This record gives sequence, structure tokens and C-alpha cells, in this order.
Amino acid sequence: GGGGGDKDDSGTREQDQALIQQLQAMRGDISAVSERLASIENEMEEHSMAAEALEGLDESRPCHRAVGGVLTEQTVGVVRPELLKELEMLGKAYTELEKKLRGAEAEMIAFQKKHGIRVLPSTG
Repeated sequence: GGGGGDKDDSGTREQDQALIQQLQAMRGDISAVSERLASIENEMEEHSMAAEALEGLDESRPCHRAVGGVLTEQTVGVVRPELLKELEMLGKAYTELEKKLRGAEAEMIAFQKKHGIRVLPSTG
């Protein structure tokens, strides 16, 4: 007796396609969240560098800042606290997204285990 090929191949192939599509959608979500995290990280870096540059300067000193692509003139005393507040908000957003990413990754791993999907490591 050889290998029993009793299963209806077309049915399982369609099922496999559906699983693969679901997996790719999960990967897409994870990728999108990862990109957003990287973007927030860059923004945080810029904000903290700007805040550091303003540290110790006279609060009444004029200070230029781009807001929504528009250059505005304010004072160090106004801009620095704003930067620090935004930095804090970005930090919170980053933490939330990080949790979301971990959850999505765990979900994908569970999905792969449940359906016996082995993903080959991508080369390159």
C-alpha cells in the first residue's frame, strides 16, 4: 500500500489559499504597525534633539518652529514645553503601538501553529 491520497485536493488547496491570504493580511498589519513605530521613533528623536538644543537658553529668546509645514516664530519658553509635551504623547503612542505589534505577532504565531503553517526564513 502506497500513500493514501483519498483527500479531495482541490478543497484543501482552496483552504490553503485562504489560510495563506489570511496570513499575508496579518503580516501586512504587522508591517504597517512596524512602519508606524519607526516613524514615531524618528519623530521622537527629532523632538528630543530640538528640546535638548533649547535647554538652558533664555526663555524669551525667539525661536522658529515648523508646525504643519508652516514656519512660526515663538519663544524658547513656549516651544520647549510644547516639544516636551509632544514627546510624552509620542512616547505613549509608541508604547501602545508596541503592545499592538506584540499582540499581532503572537496572534500570527498562534495562527501558524493552529494550522500547521511553517514559514521558511526569507533569504536576503
